[in-house]
Amino acid sequence: MVDRLTAEGVLTDSLLRDALLRLPREVLLPHAYVRVSGPGAAPIDWRLLDGSHPDDRQEWLDLIHSDESILLQRDGEPLDALPRGPVTGGHMTSMSTYTPATIEVLQAMELGSGQRYLELGPGPGVSLALAAAITGPGLATGVERDGHMAAFAQRNLDRLGVGAEVIEGDALEGHEARAPYDRIHSGIGVPCVPAPWVEQLAPGGQLLTTLATRTPSWPGQLLVTRTADSTVEALLRGRPRGYRPLLGYRWLNAVDHRAPIKYDPGTARSTRLTPPPDEAYGFWLAAAYLAPGLVRDFQAETMTIVAPEDDSWPWLALATAPSESMGRVTSGLNLRTSTRAGSRPDGPSSTGSTYVTASRPSTSPPARARRPWPGRFLLSPPCPGRCHDRASSDRRRTACPGLHRPGGGGQPAQALTLPLAQQPHSNKELRMPQPPNPLHPQAVSPAVQMADRVTACGATVGITGDGSLWTYRADWTAALKQLIQSYLGEERRAGTGGVYAGPGRRYEDDLADSAFSEVTEHSFPLSRLWAPGNVIGYLRTTSFARPAQFAGRLGEFEAAALRLLQDHADGGVLKQDAVFTVLLACRPGGAA
Repeated sequence: MVDRLTAEGVLTDSLLRDALLRLPREVLLPHAYVRVSGPGAAPIDWRLLDGSHPDDRQEWLDLIHSDESILLQRDGEPLDALPRGPVTGGHMTSMSTYTPATIEVLQAMELGSGQRYLELGPGPGVSLALAAAITGPGLATGVERDGHMAAFAQRNLDRLGVGAEVIEGDALEGHEARAPYDRIHSGIGVPCVPAPWVEQLAPGGQLLTTLATRTPSWPGQLLVTRTADSTVEALLRGRPRGYRPLLGYRWLNAVDHRAPIKYDPGTARSTRLTPPPDEAYGFWLAAAYLAPGLVRDFQAETMTIVAPEDDSWPWLALATAPSESMGRVTSGLNLRTSTRAGSRPDGPSSTGSTYVTASRPSTSPPARARRPWPGRFLLSPPCPGRCHDRASSDRRRTACPGLHRPGGGGQPAQALTLPLAQQPHSNKELRMPQPPNPLHPQAVSPAVQMADRVTACGATVGITGDGSLWTYRADWTAALKQLIQSYLGEERRAGTGGVYAGPGRRYEDDLADSAFSEVTEHSFPLSRLWAPGNVIGYLRTTSFARPAQFAGRLGEFEAAALRLLQDHADGGVLKQDAVFTVLLACRPGGAA
């Protein structure tokens, strides 16, 4: 392995080469998991290779000396007596990074004898052992969150005799007891650098970490240097790869959108702007920060970038321009309207969403149109003049100028979404809570009260609701509800109390009792396409199937739900014909 990496130009540091030759990897990596299941399988089938078993030894040796990452721990399990052979389910919680990446990082830090070295998240201790072999005994320290992994690594490091110590603790806090450090290396990706890491750098010291973004494909490598006069400098580079982010950090996922994209690719458009190459790592890193909701599907046949939380995607297919040498890009764009479940999926009200946006009048030119985030409230411009066509109902449901019912005259209903998109910087976003108890002295929704305080006199406020999957009637939703109730009980309904209880008050009534008592209702039919995996993710956000309710049976339920949804999917897609209801309300008279 060492000779091969040297011949390939990966390994150039003589001190690191000597350390690799002296330290047997077999001691640090005595076992390894191998994935048996294919991509997308759930639950996943694994096989544990035991390096001491003759039937596993050759495969294990080939694996730990390859350029693959070595999977070592599943679901935080103890590591002192793992049974070899097949095992099903669970997720990997610790691994040893593949060797070329470890070499790249340690060479970039220019380790030398006598330096104080801190490793954050060392895992099994491979890079910590190599660093200790270079810096010398008693100078290399690791901080590991997982107690089982910390004990496992310390036991194996002691067998090597390199004089490194692993401390069980929070790596985000560093290890002040032995600070300051000449070199700090983080084996975990972080979205921002914790202050203790920088504070524990010695003058002339360097810190190297992966800066995690929302997508696994566009990481950054951050090198922080404390100069001799204690000035802190940083250099950020886009990289093709990086360390996995800290526990609990969730990447965006494009996989679940493959089936909907294939089913409904969108409208083709043309542009002469050639997309940047895959190797433009700095560009993609900048994109990850400037547009944090995007993730690229590198396994797609064309350049496909997905906004999973927005349920939208563009894809690009390269073509040759007929009369020019420059490339021409044909793009298909699909900006799908999608919302998450509202807080009131059942009950008498026709609206159930939880977001409000308030808009102020603006004389500045409109910003470039952009699609609003899903599930958030769509606002029209402030109503000029007075409201009109007042109905003689007890809730005084009227139409405000510029707002038209679908099928009526004037502006088409779809245009109601545009003003918010054109004025993204002039809006105030408020979360609408559950409707208050009607016996409470303050029965009007606090969010409506806040909208009254922060909006201009002529503003229009709206509340939007989507058809929850709990209330949508289809074979697959009925089967899903039956499965949920088989785990949580037959009386299980939506709501936070375990058994559903209808809301005490409707949003229409809140509005009728508020300053925004001129109300008009609009309905927007819309078809939504779900991939089975997207439905599982959606369920985790709901009140009727949130993870805490399943206790220790969550994994079992989600595996059963995924199988059920896959059985009902047509071409990998589940269809929902939803109806979005929007209440638009303004103050009587439309202006103060």
